[in-house]
Amino acid sequence: MKTIYKFNLAIICALFLITSCEIDDGDDRDVEFTPKLGTATINLINAVTSADELEAQGFPINGVDLWVDETKHGQNMQLGDILTVDHEFPQGSMFRAVHGDQSPTYLTNGVVDYHTIFASNTAAAMLPAEHNVPLQGQLIDGASYTAIYFDFGGLSHDYPAVQLIEDDLTAPTGGNAKVRFVNAAGGECWNNSCVTTFMNGTTNLGTAIWGPFGAAITDFVEVSAGSLNIETLDGDGASYFTGSVNVTSGGVYTIVFSGNEGYSDSPTVTPEPNKYTVLQH
Repeated sequence: MKTIYKFNLAIICALFLITSCEIDDGDDRDVEFTPKLGTATINLINAVTSADELEAQGFPINGVDLWVDETKHGQNMQLGDILTVDHEFPQGSMFRAVHGDQSPTYLTNGVVDYHTIFASNTAAAMLPAEHNVPLQGQLIDGASYTAIYFDFGGLSHDYPAVQLIEDDLTAPTGGNAKVRFVNAAGGECWNNSCVTTFMNGTTNLGTAIWGPFGAAITDFVEVSAGSLNIETLDGDGASYFTGSVNVTSGGVYTIVFSGNEGYSDSPTVTPEPNKYTVLQH
């Protein structure tokens, strides 16, 4: 009996060792795909035009707060304001524009009260599927992004009203600057103000369509360094603002147009002053 017991014990030990080897084969996929934190630069642009409309109707919104994940980065921001932050991100990021000084509900719940949350979207929904594989929606460590927060149709949440793109900050060719434009002049799109074309003399610098119907931001174009004369055309081709911006050789710029020609048709809202906000990257 002792001999048989020892033999059976040896078999059990051998089976245990073999099984252990099969489990720990060095292919630890949980470790391989564990999301890692990184830091990206994010330019947050407030293009939420209905905030002013609500305020005129008696809602004391006190500006707009811009959030990334559960961190408030921009507080009481006005139309056209830009804030650049270095944000540490997890696997995917959530972007929200919130009624000023309100406490939004995050992550586990959707948008509920349109007087509280103007716009929301996720990096996974906005970025291409192959952006940073294998983790869809993860920002690239060290990269630069621009997030444009806008609303549509008096705070209709039928559209995910945030646009996120990775910035191409490669230097322009010698003697030139590189510029692009953000259209924050939407409102309810009266007088075709949804569509804004940016002109330098007879040169079309790009057309941007405010809101989810099209790109709110143009591509980068190269221009000669110096004073850049800008004219904006509405959707009918009529000029409604001219101005100038000084750009330097080798500079990379994002110019936010936050005038709102369309608001002139609203009986309750004073038209926004036509203005540019300039970000030099």
